[in-house]
Amino acid sequence: MELYQAVKAPQPVVTLVNTSIDSVWVTWTPNTLWHSLCKVGHRVSTNKTWPQIAGNISVMDTNNIVYRIRGLHPFTSYCVAVSCSGNSGYWSQWSTEVTGTTLERAPLRPPEVCYHNKKNGTRGKIQLLLMWEALPNPDAGGRILGYEVSYTPVHMQLQASQGVTTNTSELTILLIVEEVELMVSVRAYNGAGHGPASIIRVDPQQDHMSAFSSAFGQLSNFLRVSLSATYLDDREMVNLLNLTSC
Repeated sequence: MELYQAVKAPQPVVTLVNTSIDSVWVTWTPNTLWHSLCKVGHRVSTNKTWPQIAGNISVMDTNNIVYRIRGLHPFTSYCVAVSCSGNSGYWSQWSTEVTGTTLERAPLRPPEVCYHNKKNGTRGKIQLLLMWEALPNPDAGGRILGYEVSYTPVHMQLQASQGVTTNTSELTILLIVEEVELMVSVRAYNGAGHGPASIIRVDPQQDHMSAFSSAFGQLSNFLRVSLSATYLDDREMVNLLNLTSC
């Protein structure tokens, strides 16, 4: 037996090549004298263990091997390392880790929204408080930058110019609106774009928190808002919000 066959293969040197929404590419140059098989491990950078290891990657020549790791979460940091073995069957130590972050993806689903309305004290106006829960990962697709809130009187839905759109980075918004039935939409957005919207129909005569069906069907696990909240005039915000989960 040759001496090189009786010792561990040397560590490969790994380089990060590219990332996408759900993939990371890495490359390394095998040493054909030492390497006949390689395996790739990856983990979320905040984890300590290596739950995902792909083995038996054959080394055919001295060209760089480019390997794609698929099925990853968007906007997540991953660590990748490679180990190789030769004819002796002894695996090398894992390479120095390389780190890559997958790209953002637009949010996958709409936020779950509730509302409460109350007379404003001004004739023909109401205070409309909208509330929603933050999207969890991976539904958020990345870092949520804010929420787009739009509303249009039901009787003017066909007139796009009558709609009002505003943006907020909060999970609540207080609007002063006409005392008419409204179609309201709320959608999250991140650096990759806007997600689908929750669509609700607001009845000005219903002055308690209301559950509703979104475009994705009946929603569950609504936010519950304590009706002890105090509403102020149209130049002020809500004085107290007591948010709990249903």
